[in-house]
Amino acid sequence: MLQINRFIVCAILSIWLIMLASCQYTFSNSSDFSSTHPSPMIISTLQSYTTPISVLEYPDQVTDGKLLLSIELADDTCFQPSKPISIKLIFNNLTDKSLTIPADFSIAVNRRGDGGNLSPFITTASGENVLSLADHQLMDIFSTPSDIYREIPANKGIELEVIFRFPQDVVTSESAQTYQLATPSPGKYFVRLVYSEYQRNDDTWHGLIGSNQLEICLLN
Repeated sequence: MLQINRFIVCAILSIWLIMLASCQYTFSNSSDFSSTHPSPMIISTLQSYTTPISVLEYPDQVTDGKLLLSIELADDTCFQPSKPISIKLIFNNLTDKSLTIPADFSIAVNRRGDGGNLSPFITTASGENVLSLADHQLMDIFSTPSDIYREIPANKGIELEVIFRFPQDVVTSESAQTYQLATPSPGKYFVRLVYSEYQRNDDTWHGLIGSNQLEICLLN
């Protein structure tokens, strides 16, 4: 009888160990998935770093907890430099109240935001910054804000499209005094947009948030 009880205990223990190993394997896969598809960072979390990281520095999606910006390609093909690329903007309201944002959206010519409220950040497949001539020169470009607004219902989203043009000439040197221009090499690049909006009044959303990285295939 004692031997039978020991057999039963050993069998139950074996089954428990198998189930535990299975759970660990599933959790490991889940962890790998989240590392390749990171959740959006929250601005307050960025500021809690030992050395605070700004929205402009963080390489992926950043939200203020109210508004989330995601971007997608409207046409999943390869493109040539300076040719128009249609990018879908997806704004999601993360709050229980409606948000109001300006209706005008335009992509700036550089990372400083000259000429638009969507600043493009381009990197190579290896993570190196891609700079254009506009990043090294002062640009006399201004965007005139409109008085038309869009309302995003609580916990809802809206979609619209903007046109982005990959720079025809890129800077091959980080030095503003010795920079050289070159045609961008064909291959895979990543584009991220940072949306900035100043406080127009108490009823409209304002702040600084960053989109996810969008992979773009570039031709000769």
